[in-house]
Amino acid sequence: MRKTEIIGESLKQFMNKGYDGTSLSDIASACGITKAALYHHFKNKDDLFVSAVEYYYANNNENSSPLFNKDLDLDGVVEVTAKLISQYMTNELIISGEVPNQFKLIFDAFRFDTCRVLLGGHYSSVYRLFKSKVEEAIANGNTREGLDADIVTMALINVTQGIKLNRTLMINDNELNEEVIIKQLESIYK
Repeated sequence: MRKTEIIGESLKQFMNKGYDGTSLSDIASACGITKAALYHHFKNKDDLFVSAVEYYYANNNENSSPLFNKDLDLDGVVEVTAKLISQYMTNELIISGEVPNQFKLIFDAFRFDTCRVLLGGHYSSVYRLFKSKVEEAIANGNTREGLDADIVTMALINVTQGIKLNRTLMINDNELNEEVIIKQLESIYK
């Protein structure tokens, strides 16, 4: 098994069981390899976890996410956000019937300096993207009057994270779809 495949499988394990609930034996078993084979690629569990977090954010960054399409206006960013949340809810990442817990991964990642820097960079990128689109929408008159770009930006990000957290906790599960998500996000600025 290739190193990237091991990282991908370990990411699933860490998202489902958390750092403390996942053992190297669990990961080796899920990969169909021995623990010794894991040590060929990684120094220890910490090294593998940091690699999994780096992998996760490398696949959810400015270069890979459709959210960062420069041609999108604020409504387009909201639509893509709703689509991404909808995919998260019905997710291809669902493993053995469970929704992966992105929040579990994030909280565990704060144990490691490398991951904190990575998370900070990721969320700064998301903030800058949303803020630039909000400022553009305000300047073009595509929002209610008198809105503060920073407040609208934080509200959009917080609602987005809240929807994902609600989904993770299975709250309002049946009522949430792409159309409802768009309405929730648009209510902040329209």
